[in-house]
Amino acid sequence: MSNKSVKNLTAAEKKEFSKHGEKKVAEEDFQKHLKLSEEGVKKSIKADLHMREFEALVSLCYNCGPNFLDKGGANKGNTQIKMNINAGKYDEGAEEMRNVTNHNTPGLVIRRGNEITLFMTGVYTLKNGDILK
Repeated sequence: MSNKSVKNLTAAEKKEFSKHGEKKVAEEDFQKHLKLSEEGVKKSIKADLHMREFEALVSLCYNCGPNFLDKGGANKGNTQIKMNINAGKYDEGAEEMRNVTNHNTPGLVIRRGNEITLFMTGVYTLKNGDILK
């Protein structure tokens, strides 16, 4: 883009600028939220994790909030996910993710299933059920 000020852009240039600006803001917001989610998992989970387990928990926290593992349980306390994993009960912790579906909202049931699959097997599943290779 030239050195024009935004108010002097043509309509087409403003549209293009807006599109790139929105994409940049969305990417910055994504990166910020991702970092907070990663930090939330690191703070909450003291047990050793494989990368696949860490990534599944980050996905969960990205969706539910960075402090979810500490405050998403009964009476806004620790989740069973956190307590089980920190007690070395990895499979039980992963299975607890099934309960985080907002009363079985279809999209969340699928998302949690994909996160559990990632946690347990390292297989990345796309929204449509395809496996990412």
